[in-house]
Amino acid sequence: MKRIGIAILLIATLLTGCTGFSGTVPTTTTTVPPSNPGGSEDIMQIPADAFPNRSDEIFYVRKVGQITGQAGFTDTYTNFNVYGTDLGIPYYDETTGRLTLLFGDTYAAANFSGNWRSNVALYTTQTEYHNGIAFTGGLTISGPAESGVAVQITPGANSVTPLLQGDKIKTPQTHTCIPTGAVMVGETTYLFYMEIDKNAFPTTGGWGVYCNRVVKSEDHGATWTQVDSLVWQAKDENDVVGIAPNFAQIYPMKADGYVYIYGIGGGRSGGTKLGRVAEAEIEDFEAYEYFAG
Repeated sequence: MKRIGIAILLIATLLTGCTGFSGTVPTTTTTVPPSNPGGSEDIMQIPADAFPNRSDEIFYVRKVGQITGQAGFTDTYTNFNVYGTDLGIPYYDETTGRLTLLFGDTYAAANFSGNWRSNVALYTTQTEYHNGIAFTGGLTISGPAESGVAVQITPGANSVTPLLQGDKIKTPQTHTCIPTGAVMVGETTYLFYMEIDKNAFPTTGGWGVYCNRVVKSEDHGATWTQVDSLVWQAKDENDVVGIAPNFAQIYPMKADGYVYIYGIGGGRSGGTKLGRVAEAEIEDFEAYEYFAG
């Protein structure tokens, strides 16, 4: 691993939990909230002094609607066996025209019960999202399909991973495996995910992470394989600190022929750290460079 001295501006808007934005940031702004049939109570004006470091481009947040569950724009319970889930990290596939949302722990019934999967993926072919997102398909037991039981992509809580071929390596005491981001390099999708440690989510807040790993798909989500060369080890199963505690959770983003990776410690702890690698060398762990100040 190498060190570099670089600077980059990261602009990201977080909506509904941990959802990130990986597309082009709009340059058009307005100070007038759009029409809101749900009533003014759904619009949250942002006071100018509430977040002194916020972007001047953001003036309000408006609830659009629910995207998962029985009350979602798509009934994901009936169509994909997704009653409740979290996250919703997007990546876009230009070839298929699909915007895929990566979800974390997913259940088929209320109260965190029924067909627990560490992660699932649903997608839409919409190009406008201001009125909500309706899913046109998901990664199911038979691959990308308009309906069917959404399946876990990576190793994790559920042993049923029909789309994952070859190695299914994880730290033995891993509680669950949660997506942290994805990026497409050419026609290959690289999905980054964290291994949550045996203590899961303590009441004290946060969580521990063993490492960040990567799976890839070369057929637009139909099948996946682990990239064995890419493991950012935060700690081992005995809680001994590894070589990359600041990259337990990684979000990737492409720019100027590089894949930049933004890393934080487990449980959203600490400040963001930065690394990068040439797109052509994304699977070479030793080719990654890290910002050294």
